[in-house]
Amino acid sequence: MYRITPFFWALLGLLGIKLGFLCWIQEDSLFLYPQIDGKEYYRWALTILEGQWLQPRPFYQSPFYPYFLASLFSLFPAKVLTVALCQIFFSTATAGLLFSITQNAFGTKAAWATFFLYTLSGCLYFYEIQPLKTTLVLFCTALLFKLLQQKSSGLGTGFTLGILILLRGNTFLLLPFILLYLFWEQKITRPLFGLFLLGCFCPLSLSLVHNYQVSQEWILNTYQGGTNFYIGNHLGASGTYQPLLSGRQVPEFEEADAITLAEKMAGKKLSYREISNFWLHQSFLFFQHYPLEAIQLQFKKLGLYFWPGEFPDGLQYSFWRSRYPLYHFFVVGYGTLWILGLCGFYAMMKKSSLHKQNTRLFGLFLVGNLVSVVTFFIFNRDRLPVIIALYPLAGSAFVQFPKKWMLCCLLIGALLDRWPSNPSNSYMILGALEFQQEQWQKAEHSLRKAVETGNQPEAWDKLGELYLYQKEWIQAQGCFETAVAQNPKWDLPYFHLGYLWLNRSILLNDLRLEQKAQTFFQKSLQFSLQKDQTCAKIAHLYWEYSKKIMNPNYQEIALSFMSLAQQLNKHCPEWTIELEKMKNTHK
Repeated sequence: MYRITPFFWALLGLLGIKLGFLCWIQEDSLFLYPQIDGKEYYRWALTILEGQWLQPRPFYQSPFYPYFLASLFSLFPAKVLTVALCQIFFSTATAGLLFSITQNAFGTKAAWATFFLYTLSGCLYFYEIQPLKTTLVLFCTALLFKLLQQKSSGLGTGFTLGILILLRGNTFLLLPFILLYLFWEQKITRPLFGLFLLGCFCPLSLSLVHNYQVSQEWILNTYQGGTNFYIGNHLGASGTYQPLLSGRQVPEFEEADAITLAEKMAGKKLSYREISNFWLHQSFLFFQHYPLEAIQLQFKKLGLYFWPGEFPDGLQYSFWRSRYPLYHFFVVGYGTLWILGLCGFYAMMKKSSLHKQNTRLFGLFLVGNLVSVVTFFIFNRDRLPVIIALYPLAGSAFVQFPKKWMLCCLLIGALLDRWPSNPSNSYMILGALEFQQEQWQKAEHSLRKAVETGNQPEAWDKLGELYLYQKEWIQAQGCFETAVAQNPKWDLPYFHLGYLWLNRSILLNDLRLEQKAQTFFQKSLQFSLQKDQTCAKIAHLYWEYSKKIMNPNYQEIALSFMSLAQQLNKHCPEWTIELEKMKNTHK
């Protein structure tokens, strides 16, 4: 008769904790309405569900996760709650894999310590409830580690790595380290080597065929690699994520900006592969002309990789923790795991004769993950897979070192993980969401907090937009002018200033103010990358106002801007149709 082990009950307990957290936060607007990357994945999954399996262009973002969501939504309701429930089960399965990995490497006591540390990791509860690929990446990474540890067939190991690459493109750089381990430890034969490569290529062949079908170019996964490499390796790079253009750090702009800027700088139309190669070449020029700065940047990224602080582009875990104080009891974070993990690695190295295979596997994995992240830029979710190796090492440290030392390390790590981070970005996301829901007072409070803590032009512009909607012209003008002062080459505040002066000219019936509005609209057009879309927005604005106040001059202005949009992008049928409609109505 099959006996239920204590670990099974422990897993059920962990699952219960995770489901309890989900019940607690399920009414939170930040959970119900995904933002930034989560919003894009959700939108992409819904388009696939509607039948658009082929994208109009080669993949720019890694494609596996949206297709995974679409498959999930084909079976269950297309809600964020569905995603959260599914990812909670994957996260619980990851705990089981980590227990098994640690038990095989360091024994049962260390495995229980690993499970305890995993249970106390608050950031995992934060990521698994969002439509982000982090939880799936951690599960696949743990599965890959387990397969390498138990020397399984090359086909399964390669297939898992292929899925990982489709989830997060930078994991392609793990390939040479895995091959080194296979040749070094397992003395892999040619047939097994062939099976490993075949398994790896099977998932990647799907993206390869898709990309060739839509572009006639052989692109293995995405054409984003060159852009990401440039973001982390150019003169003025911070070492963390920065958009190519300030104020446009959302998926809907990233791809368009990479294409438009590359073609503008190259002075010609570029293919998708050429766009990636262009940005790659720009980075190589940086290495060639500024070698000292390039070396300093790599060391800076190396330091940021180990730093326990957050480097997000979306909602921050520290901000989420401040909304739900119970998360403060879950004290294990990135810094804690590195301190305990290094202690465990040191103990393993001292007994290298007993842990020869473990030393090679853990060492190569730690170095491989570091290289795959530092090569590009430091980003919270990108560096997180290293914890799959850190958890077992940390668990072994708890067994091998005196308990007082380990509690001291745990306390130091917990303090480091509480290192204050700037919540401006999270306040801005919350304020924008409250703005959409017409919660005006809450939105103003959040956006005020965003400008007070971060003083970013994006926050000032969003706050100005709120005041503009409420017809508080003076406050709105001040916010937009501050945004312009902080970033004079950003088109959006100029557009909003034009909109503001156009409204005021109508209210005061002052032609001079309308001319001022046109000046700002022209400024917006000057700095806009997608000039045809900016022209169309201005045209629609004047056209709507011409209907309200029956001013034929506004129709003439609308026609001139729409004509310019059509001239700037003659391949866009939408502008031609809109122009014809306006002309017919004007007659």
